Amino acid sequence: MDLRITETYPKQWKLYDSISEKWITDRPWVVKMHLDPGGTRTILYEALTPDQAGTYTLKTDVEIKEAGTYLLFQSFTMDIVVDKDTKTVAGDIMAALKAFSVTGKKDKEYLKTAIRQMEDVQRREVVKKRDLEKNIDDILQAINSLLSITRNDVAEIRLMMDRLLKMWEGKWYYFR
Repeated sequence: MDLRITETYPKQWKLYDSISEKWITDRPWVVKMHLDPGGTRTILYEALTPDQAGTYTLKTDVEIKEAGTYLLFQSFTMDIVVDKDTKTVAGDIMAALKAFSVTGKKDKEYLKTAIRQMEDVQRREVVKKRDLEKNIDDILQAINSLLSITRNDVAEIRLMMDRLLKMWEGKWYYFR
């Protein structure tokens, strides 16, 4: 049987076809294929959501060709929620770092270094891939400084930093 799969995705999104290793520029993205009876196929792609809070809907329509005409077989929708952008997450981290209380000269210095690294991330304008790499490096250095603090539990701030690190790594991976 012949199938037509139509992916409708928000204009702010970018889709990447990991099989062809190309960016998808068609809106909607239509894939036609033949499927033998009882057969299955998987369409692999990755979605880069925007760095903007919001709820974004992805819709997939599967149609089957009968007598030369495609008929809707099934429709799927998925809402993806981006609850915070990188700027907001970095701001949350800075607020947590500045409210974090440590004692001891070394721990205070480690905290000060983490704050300085995160300030660099907040200030940096990202224009080139190297800017993304600097942000990733600064976050990793801030994490290392934070992990050097011995007398306080840094787990909550560390998790926040991990989230921001993943966000910047995604941007780096898909940078054009």
